Amino acid sequence: GGIWIAGSNWFGLEDTPLTPAQVDTSALKFPLRSLSAGTSYYAVVDGEGKTWTSGRANSYLGRGGERPLGELIDLPPMKMVSAGPLHCLALSESGRVFGWGKNAKEQYGRVEPGDKGTEPRLLALPAGDFVE
Repeated sequence: GGIWIAGSNWFGLEDTPLTPAQVDTSALKFPLRSLSAGTSYYAVVDGEGKTWTSGRANSYLGRGGERPLGELIDLPPMKMVSAGPLHCLALSESGRVFGWGKNAKEQYGRVEPGDKGTEPRLLALPAGDFVE
């Protein structure tokens, strides 16, 4: 079990490029609900619905900057997460959708000028619509 990562190591996430490395998952509650990888980061929803991110992807991790393994993102309990190349979406237990990261193509809706995408935001869905 556990999480393993591998890749080109452009950002120094592993000791040896292309050699799989096991992630310290001691803070996560298993079994995992969801795991998704973006360009240079990944996002996990653990067994308690907590959302964690790791890697190097600046604002795409939820708070900006490079984060160590096991960064907890401030969200309500989640069912699943989907990591895009430059943004992340998460589905809550109540059916609400949150997004964060680069939003150049309005991947998670229109935002106020100056919003850097570093904090997860609730997506505006049509009135009364929830995802199941």
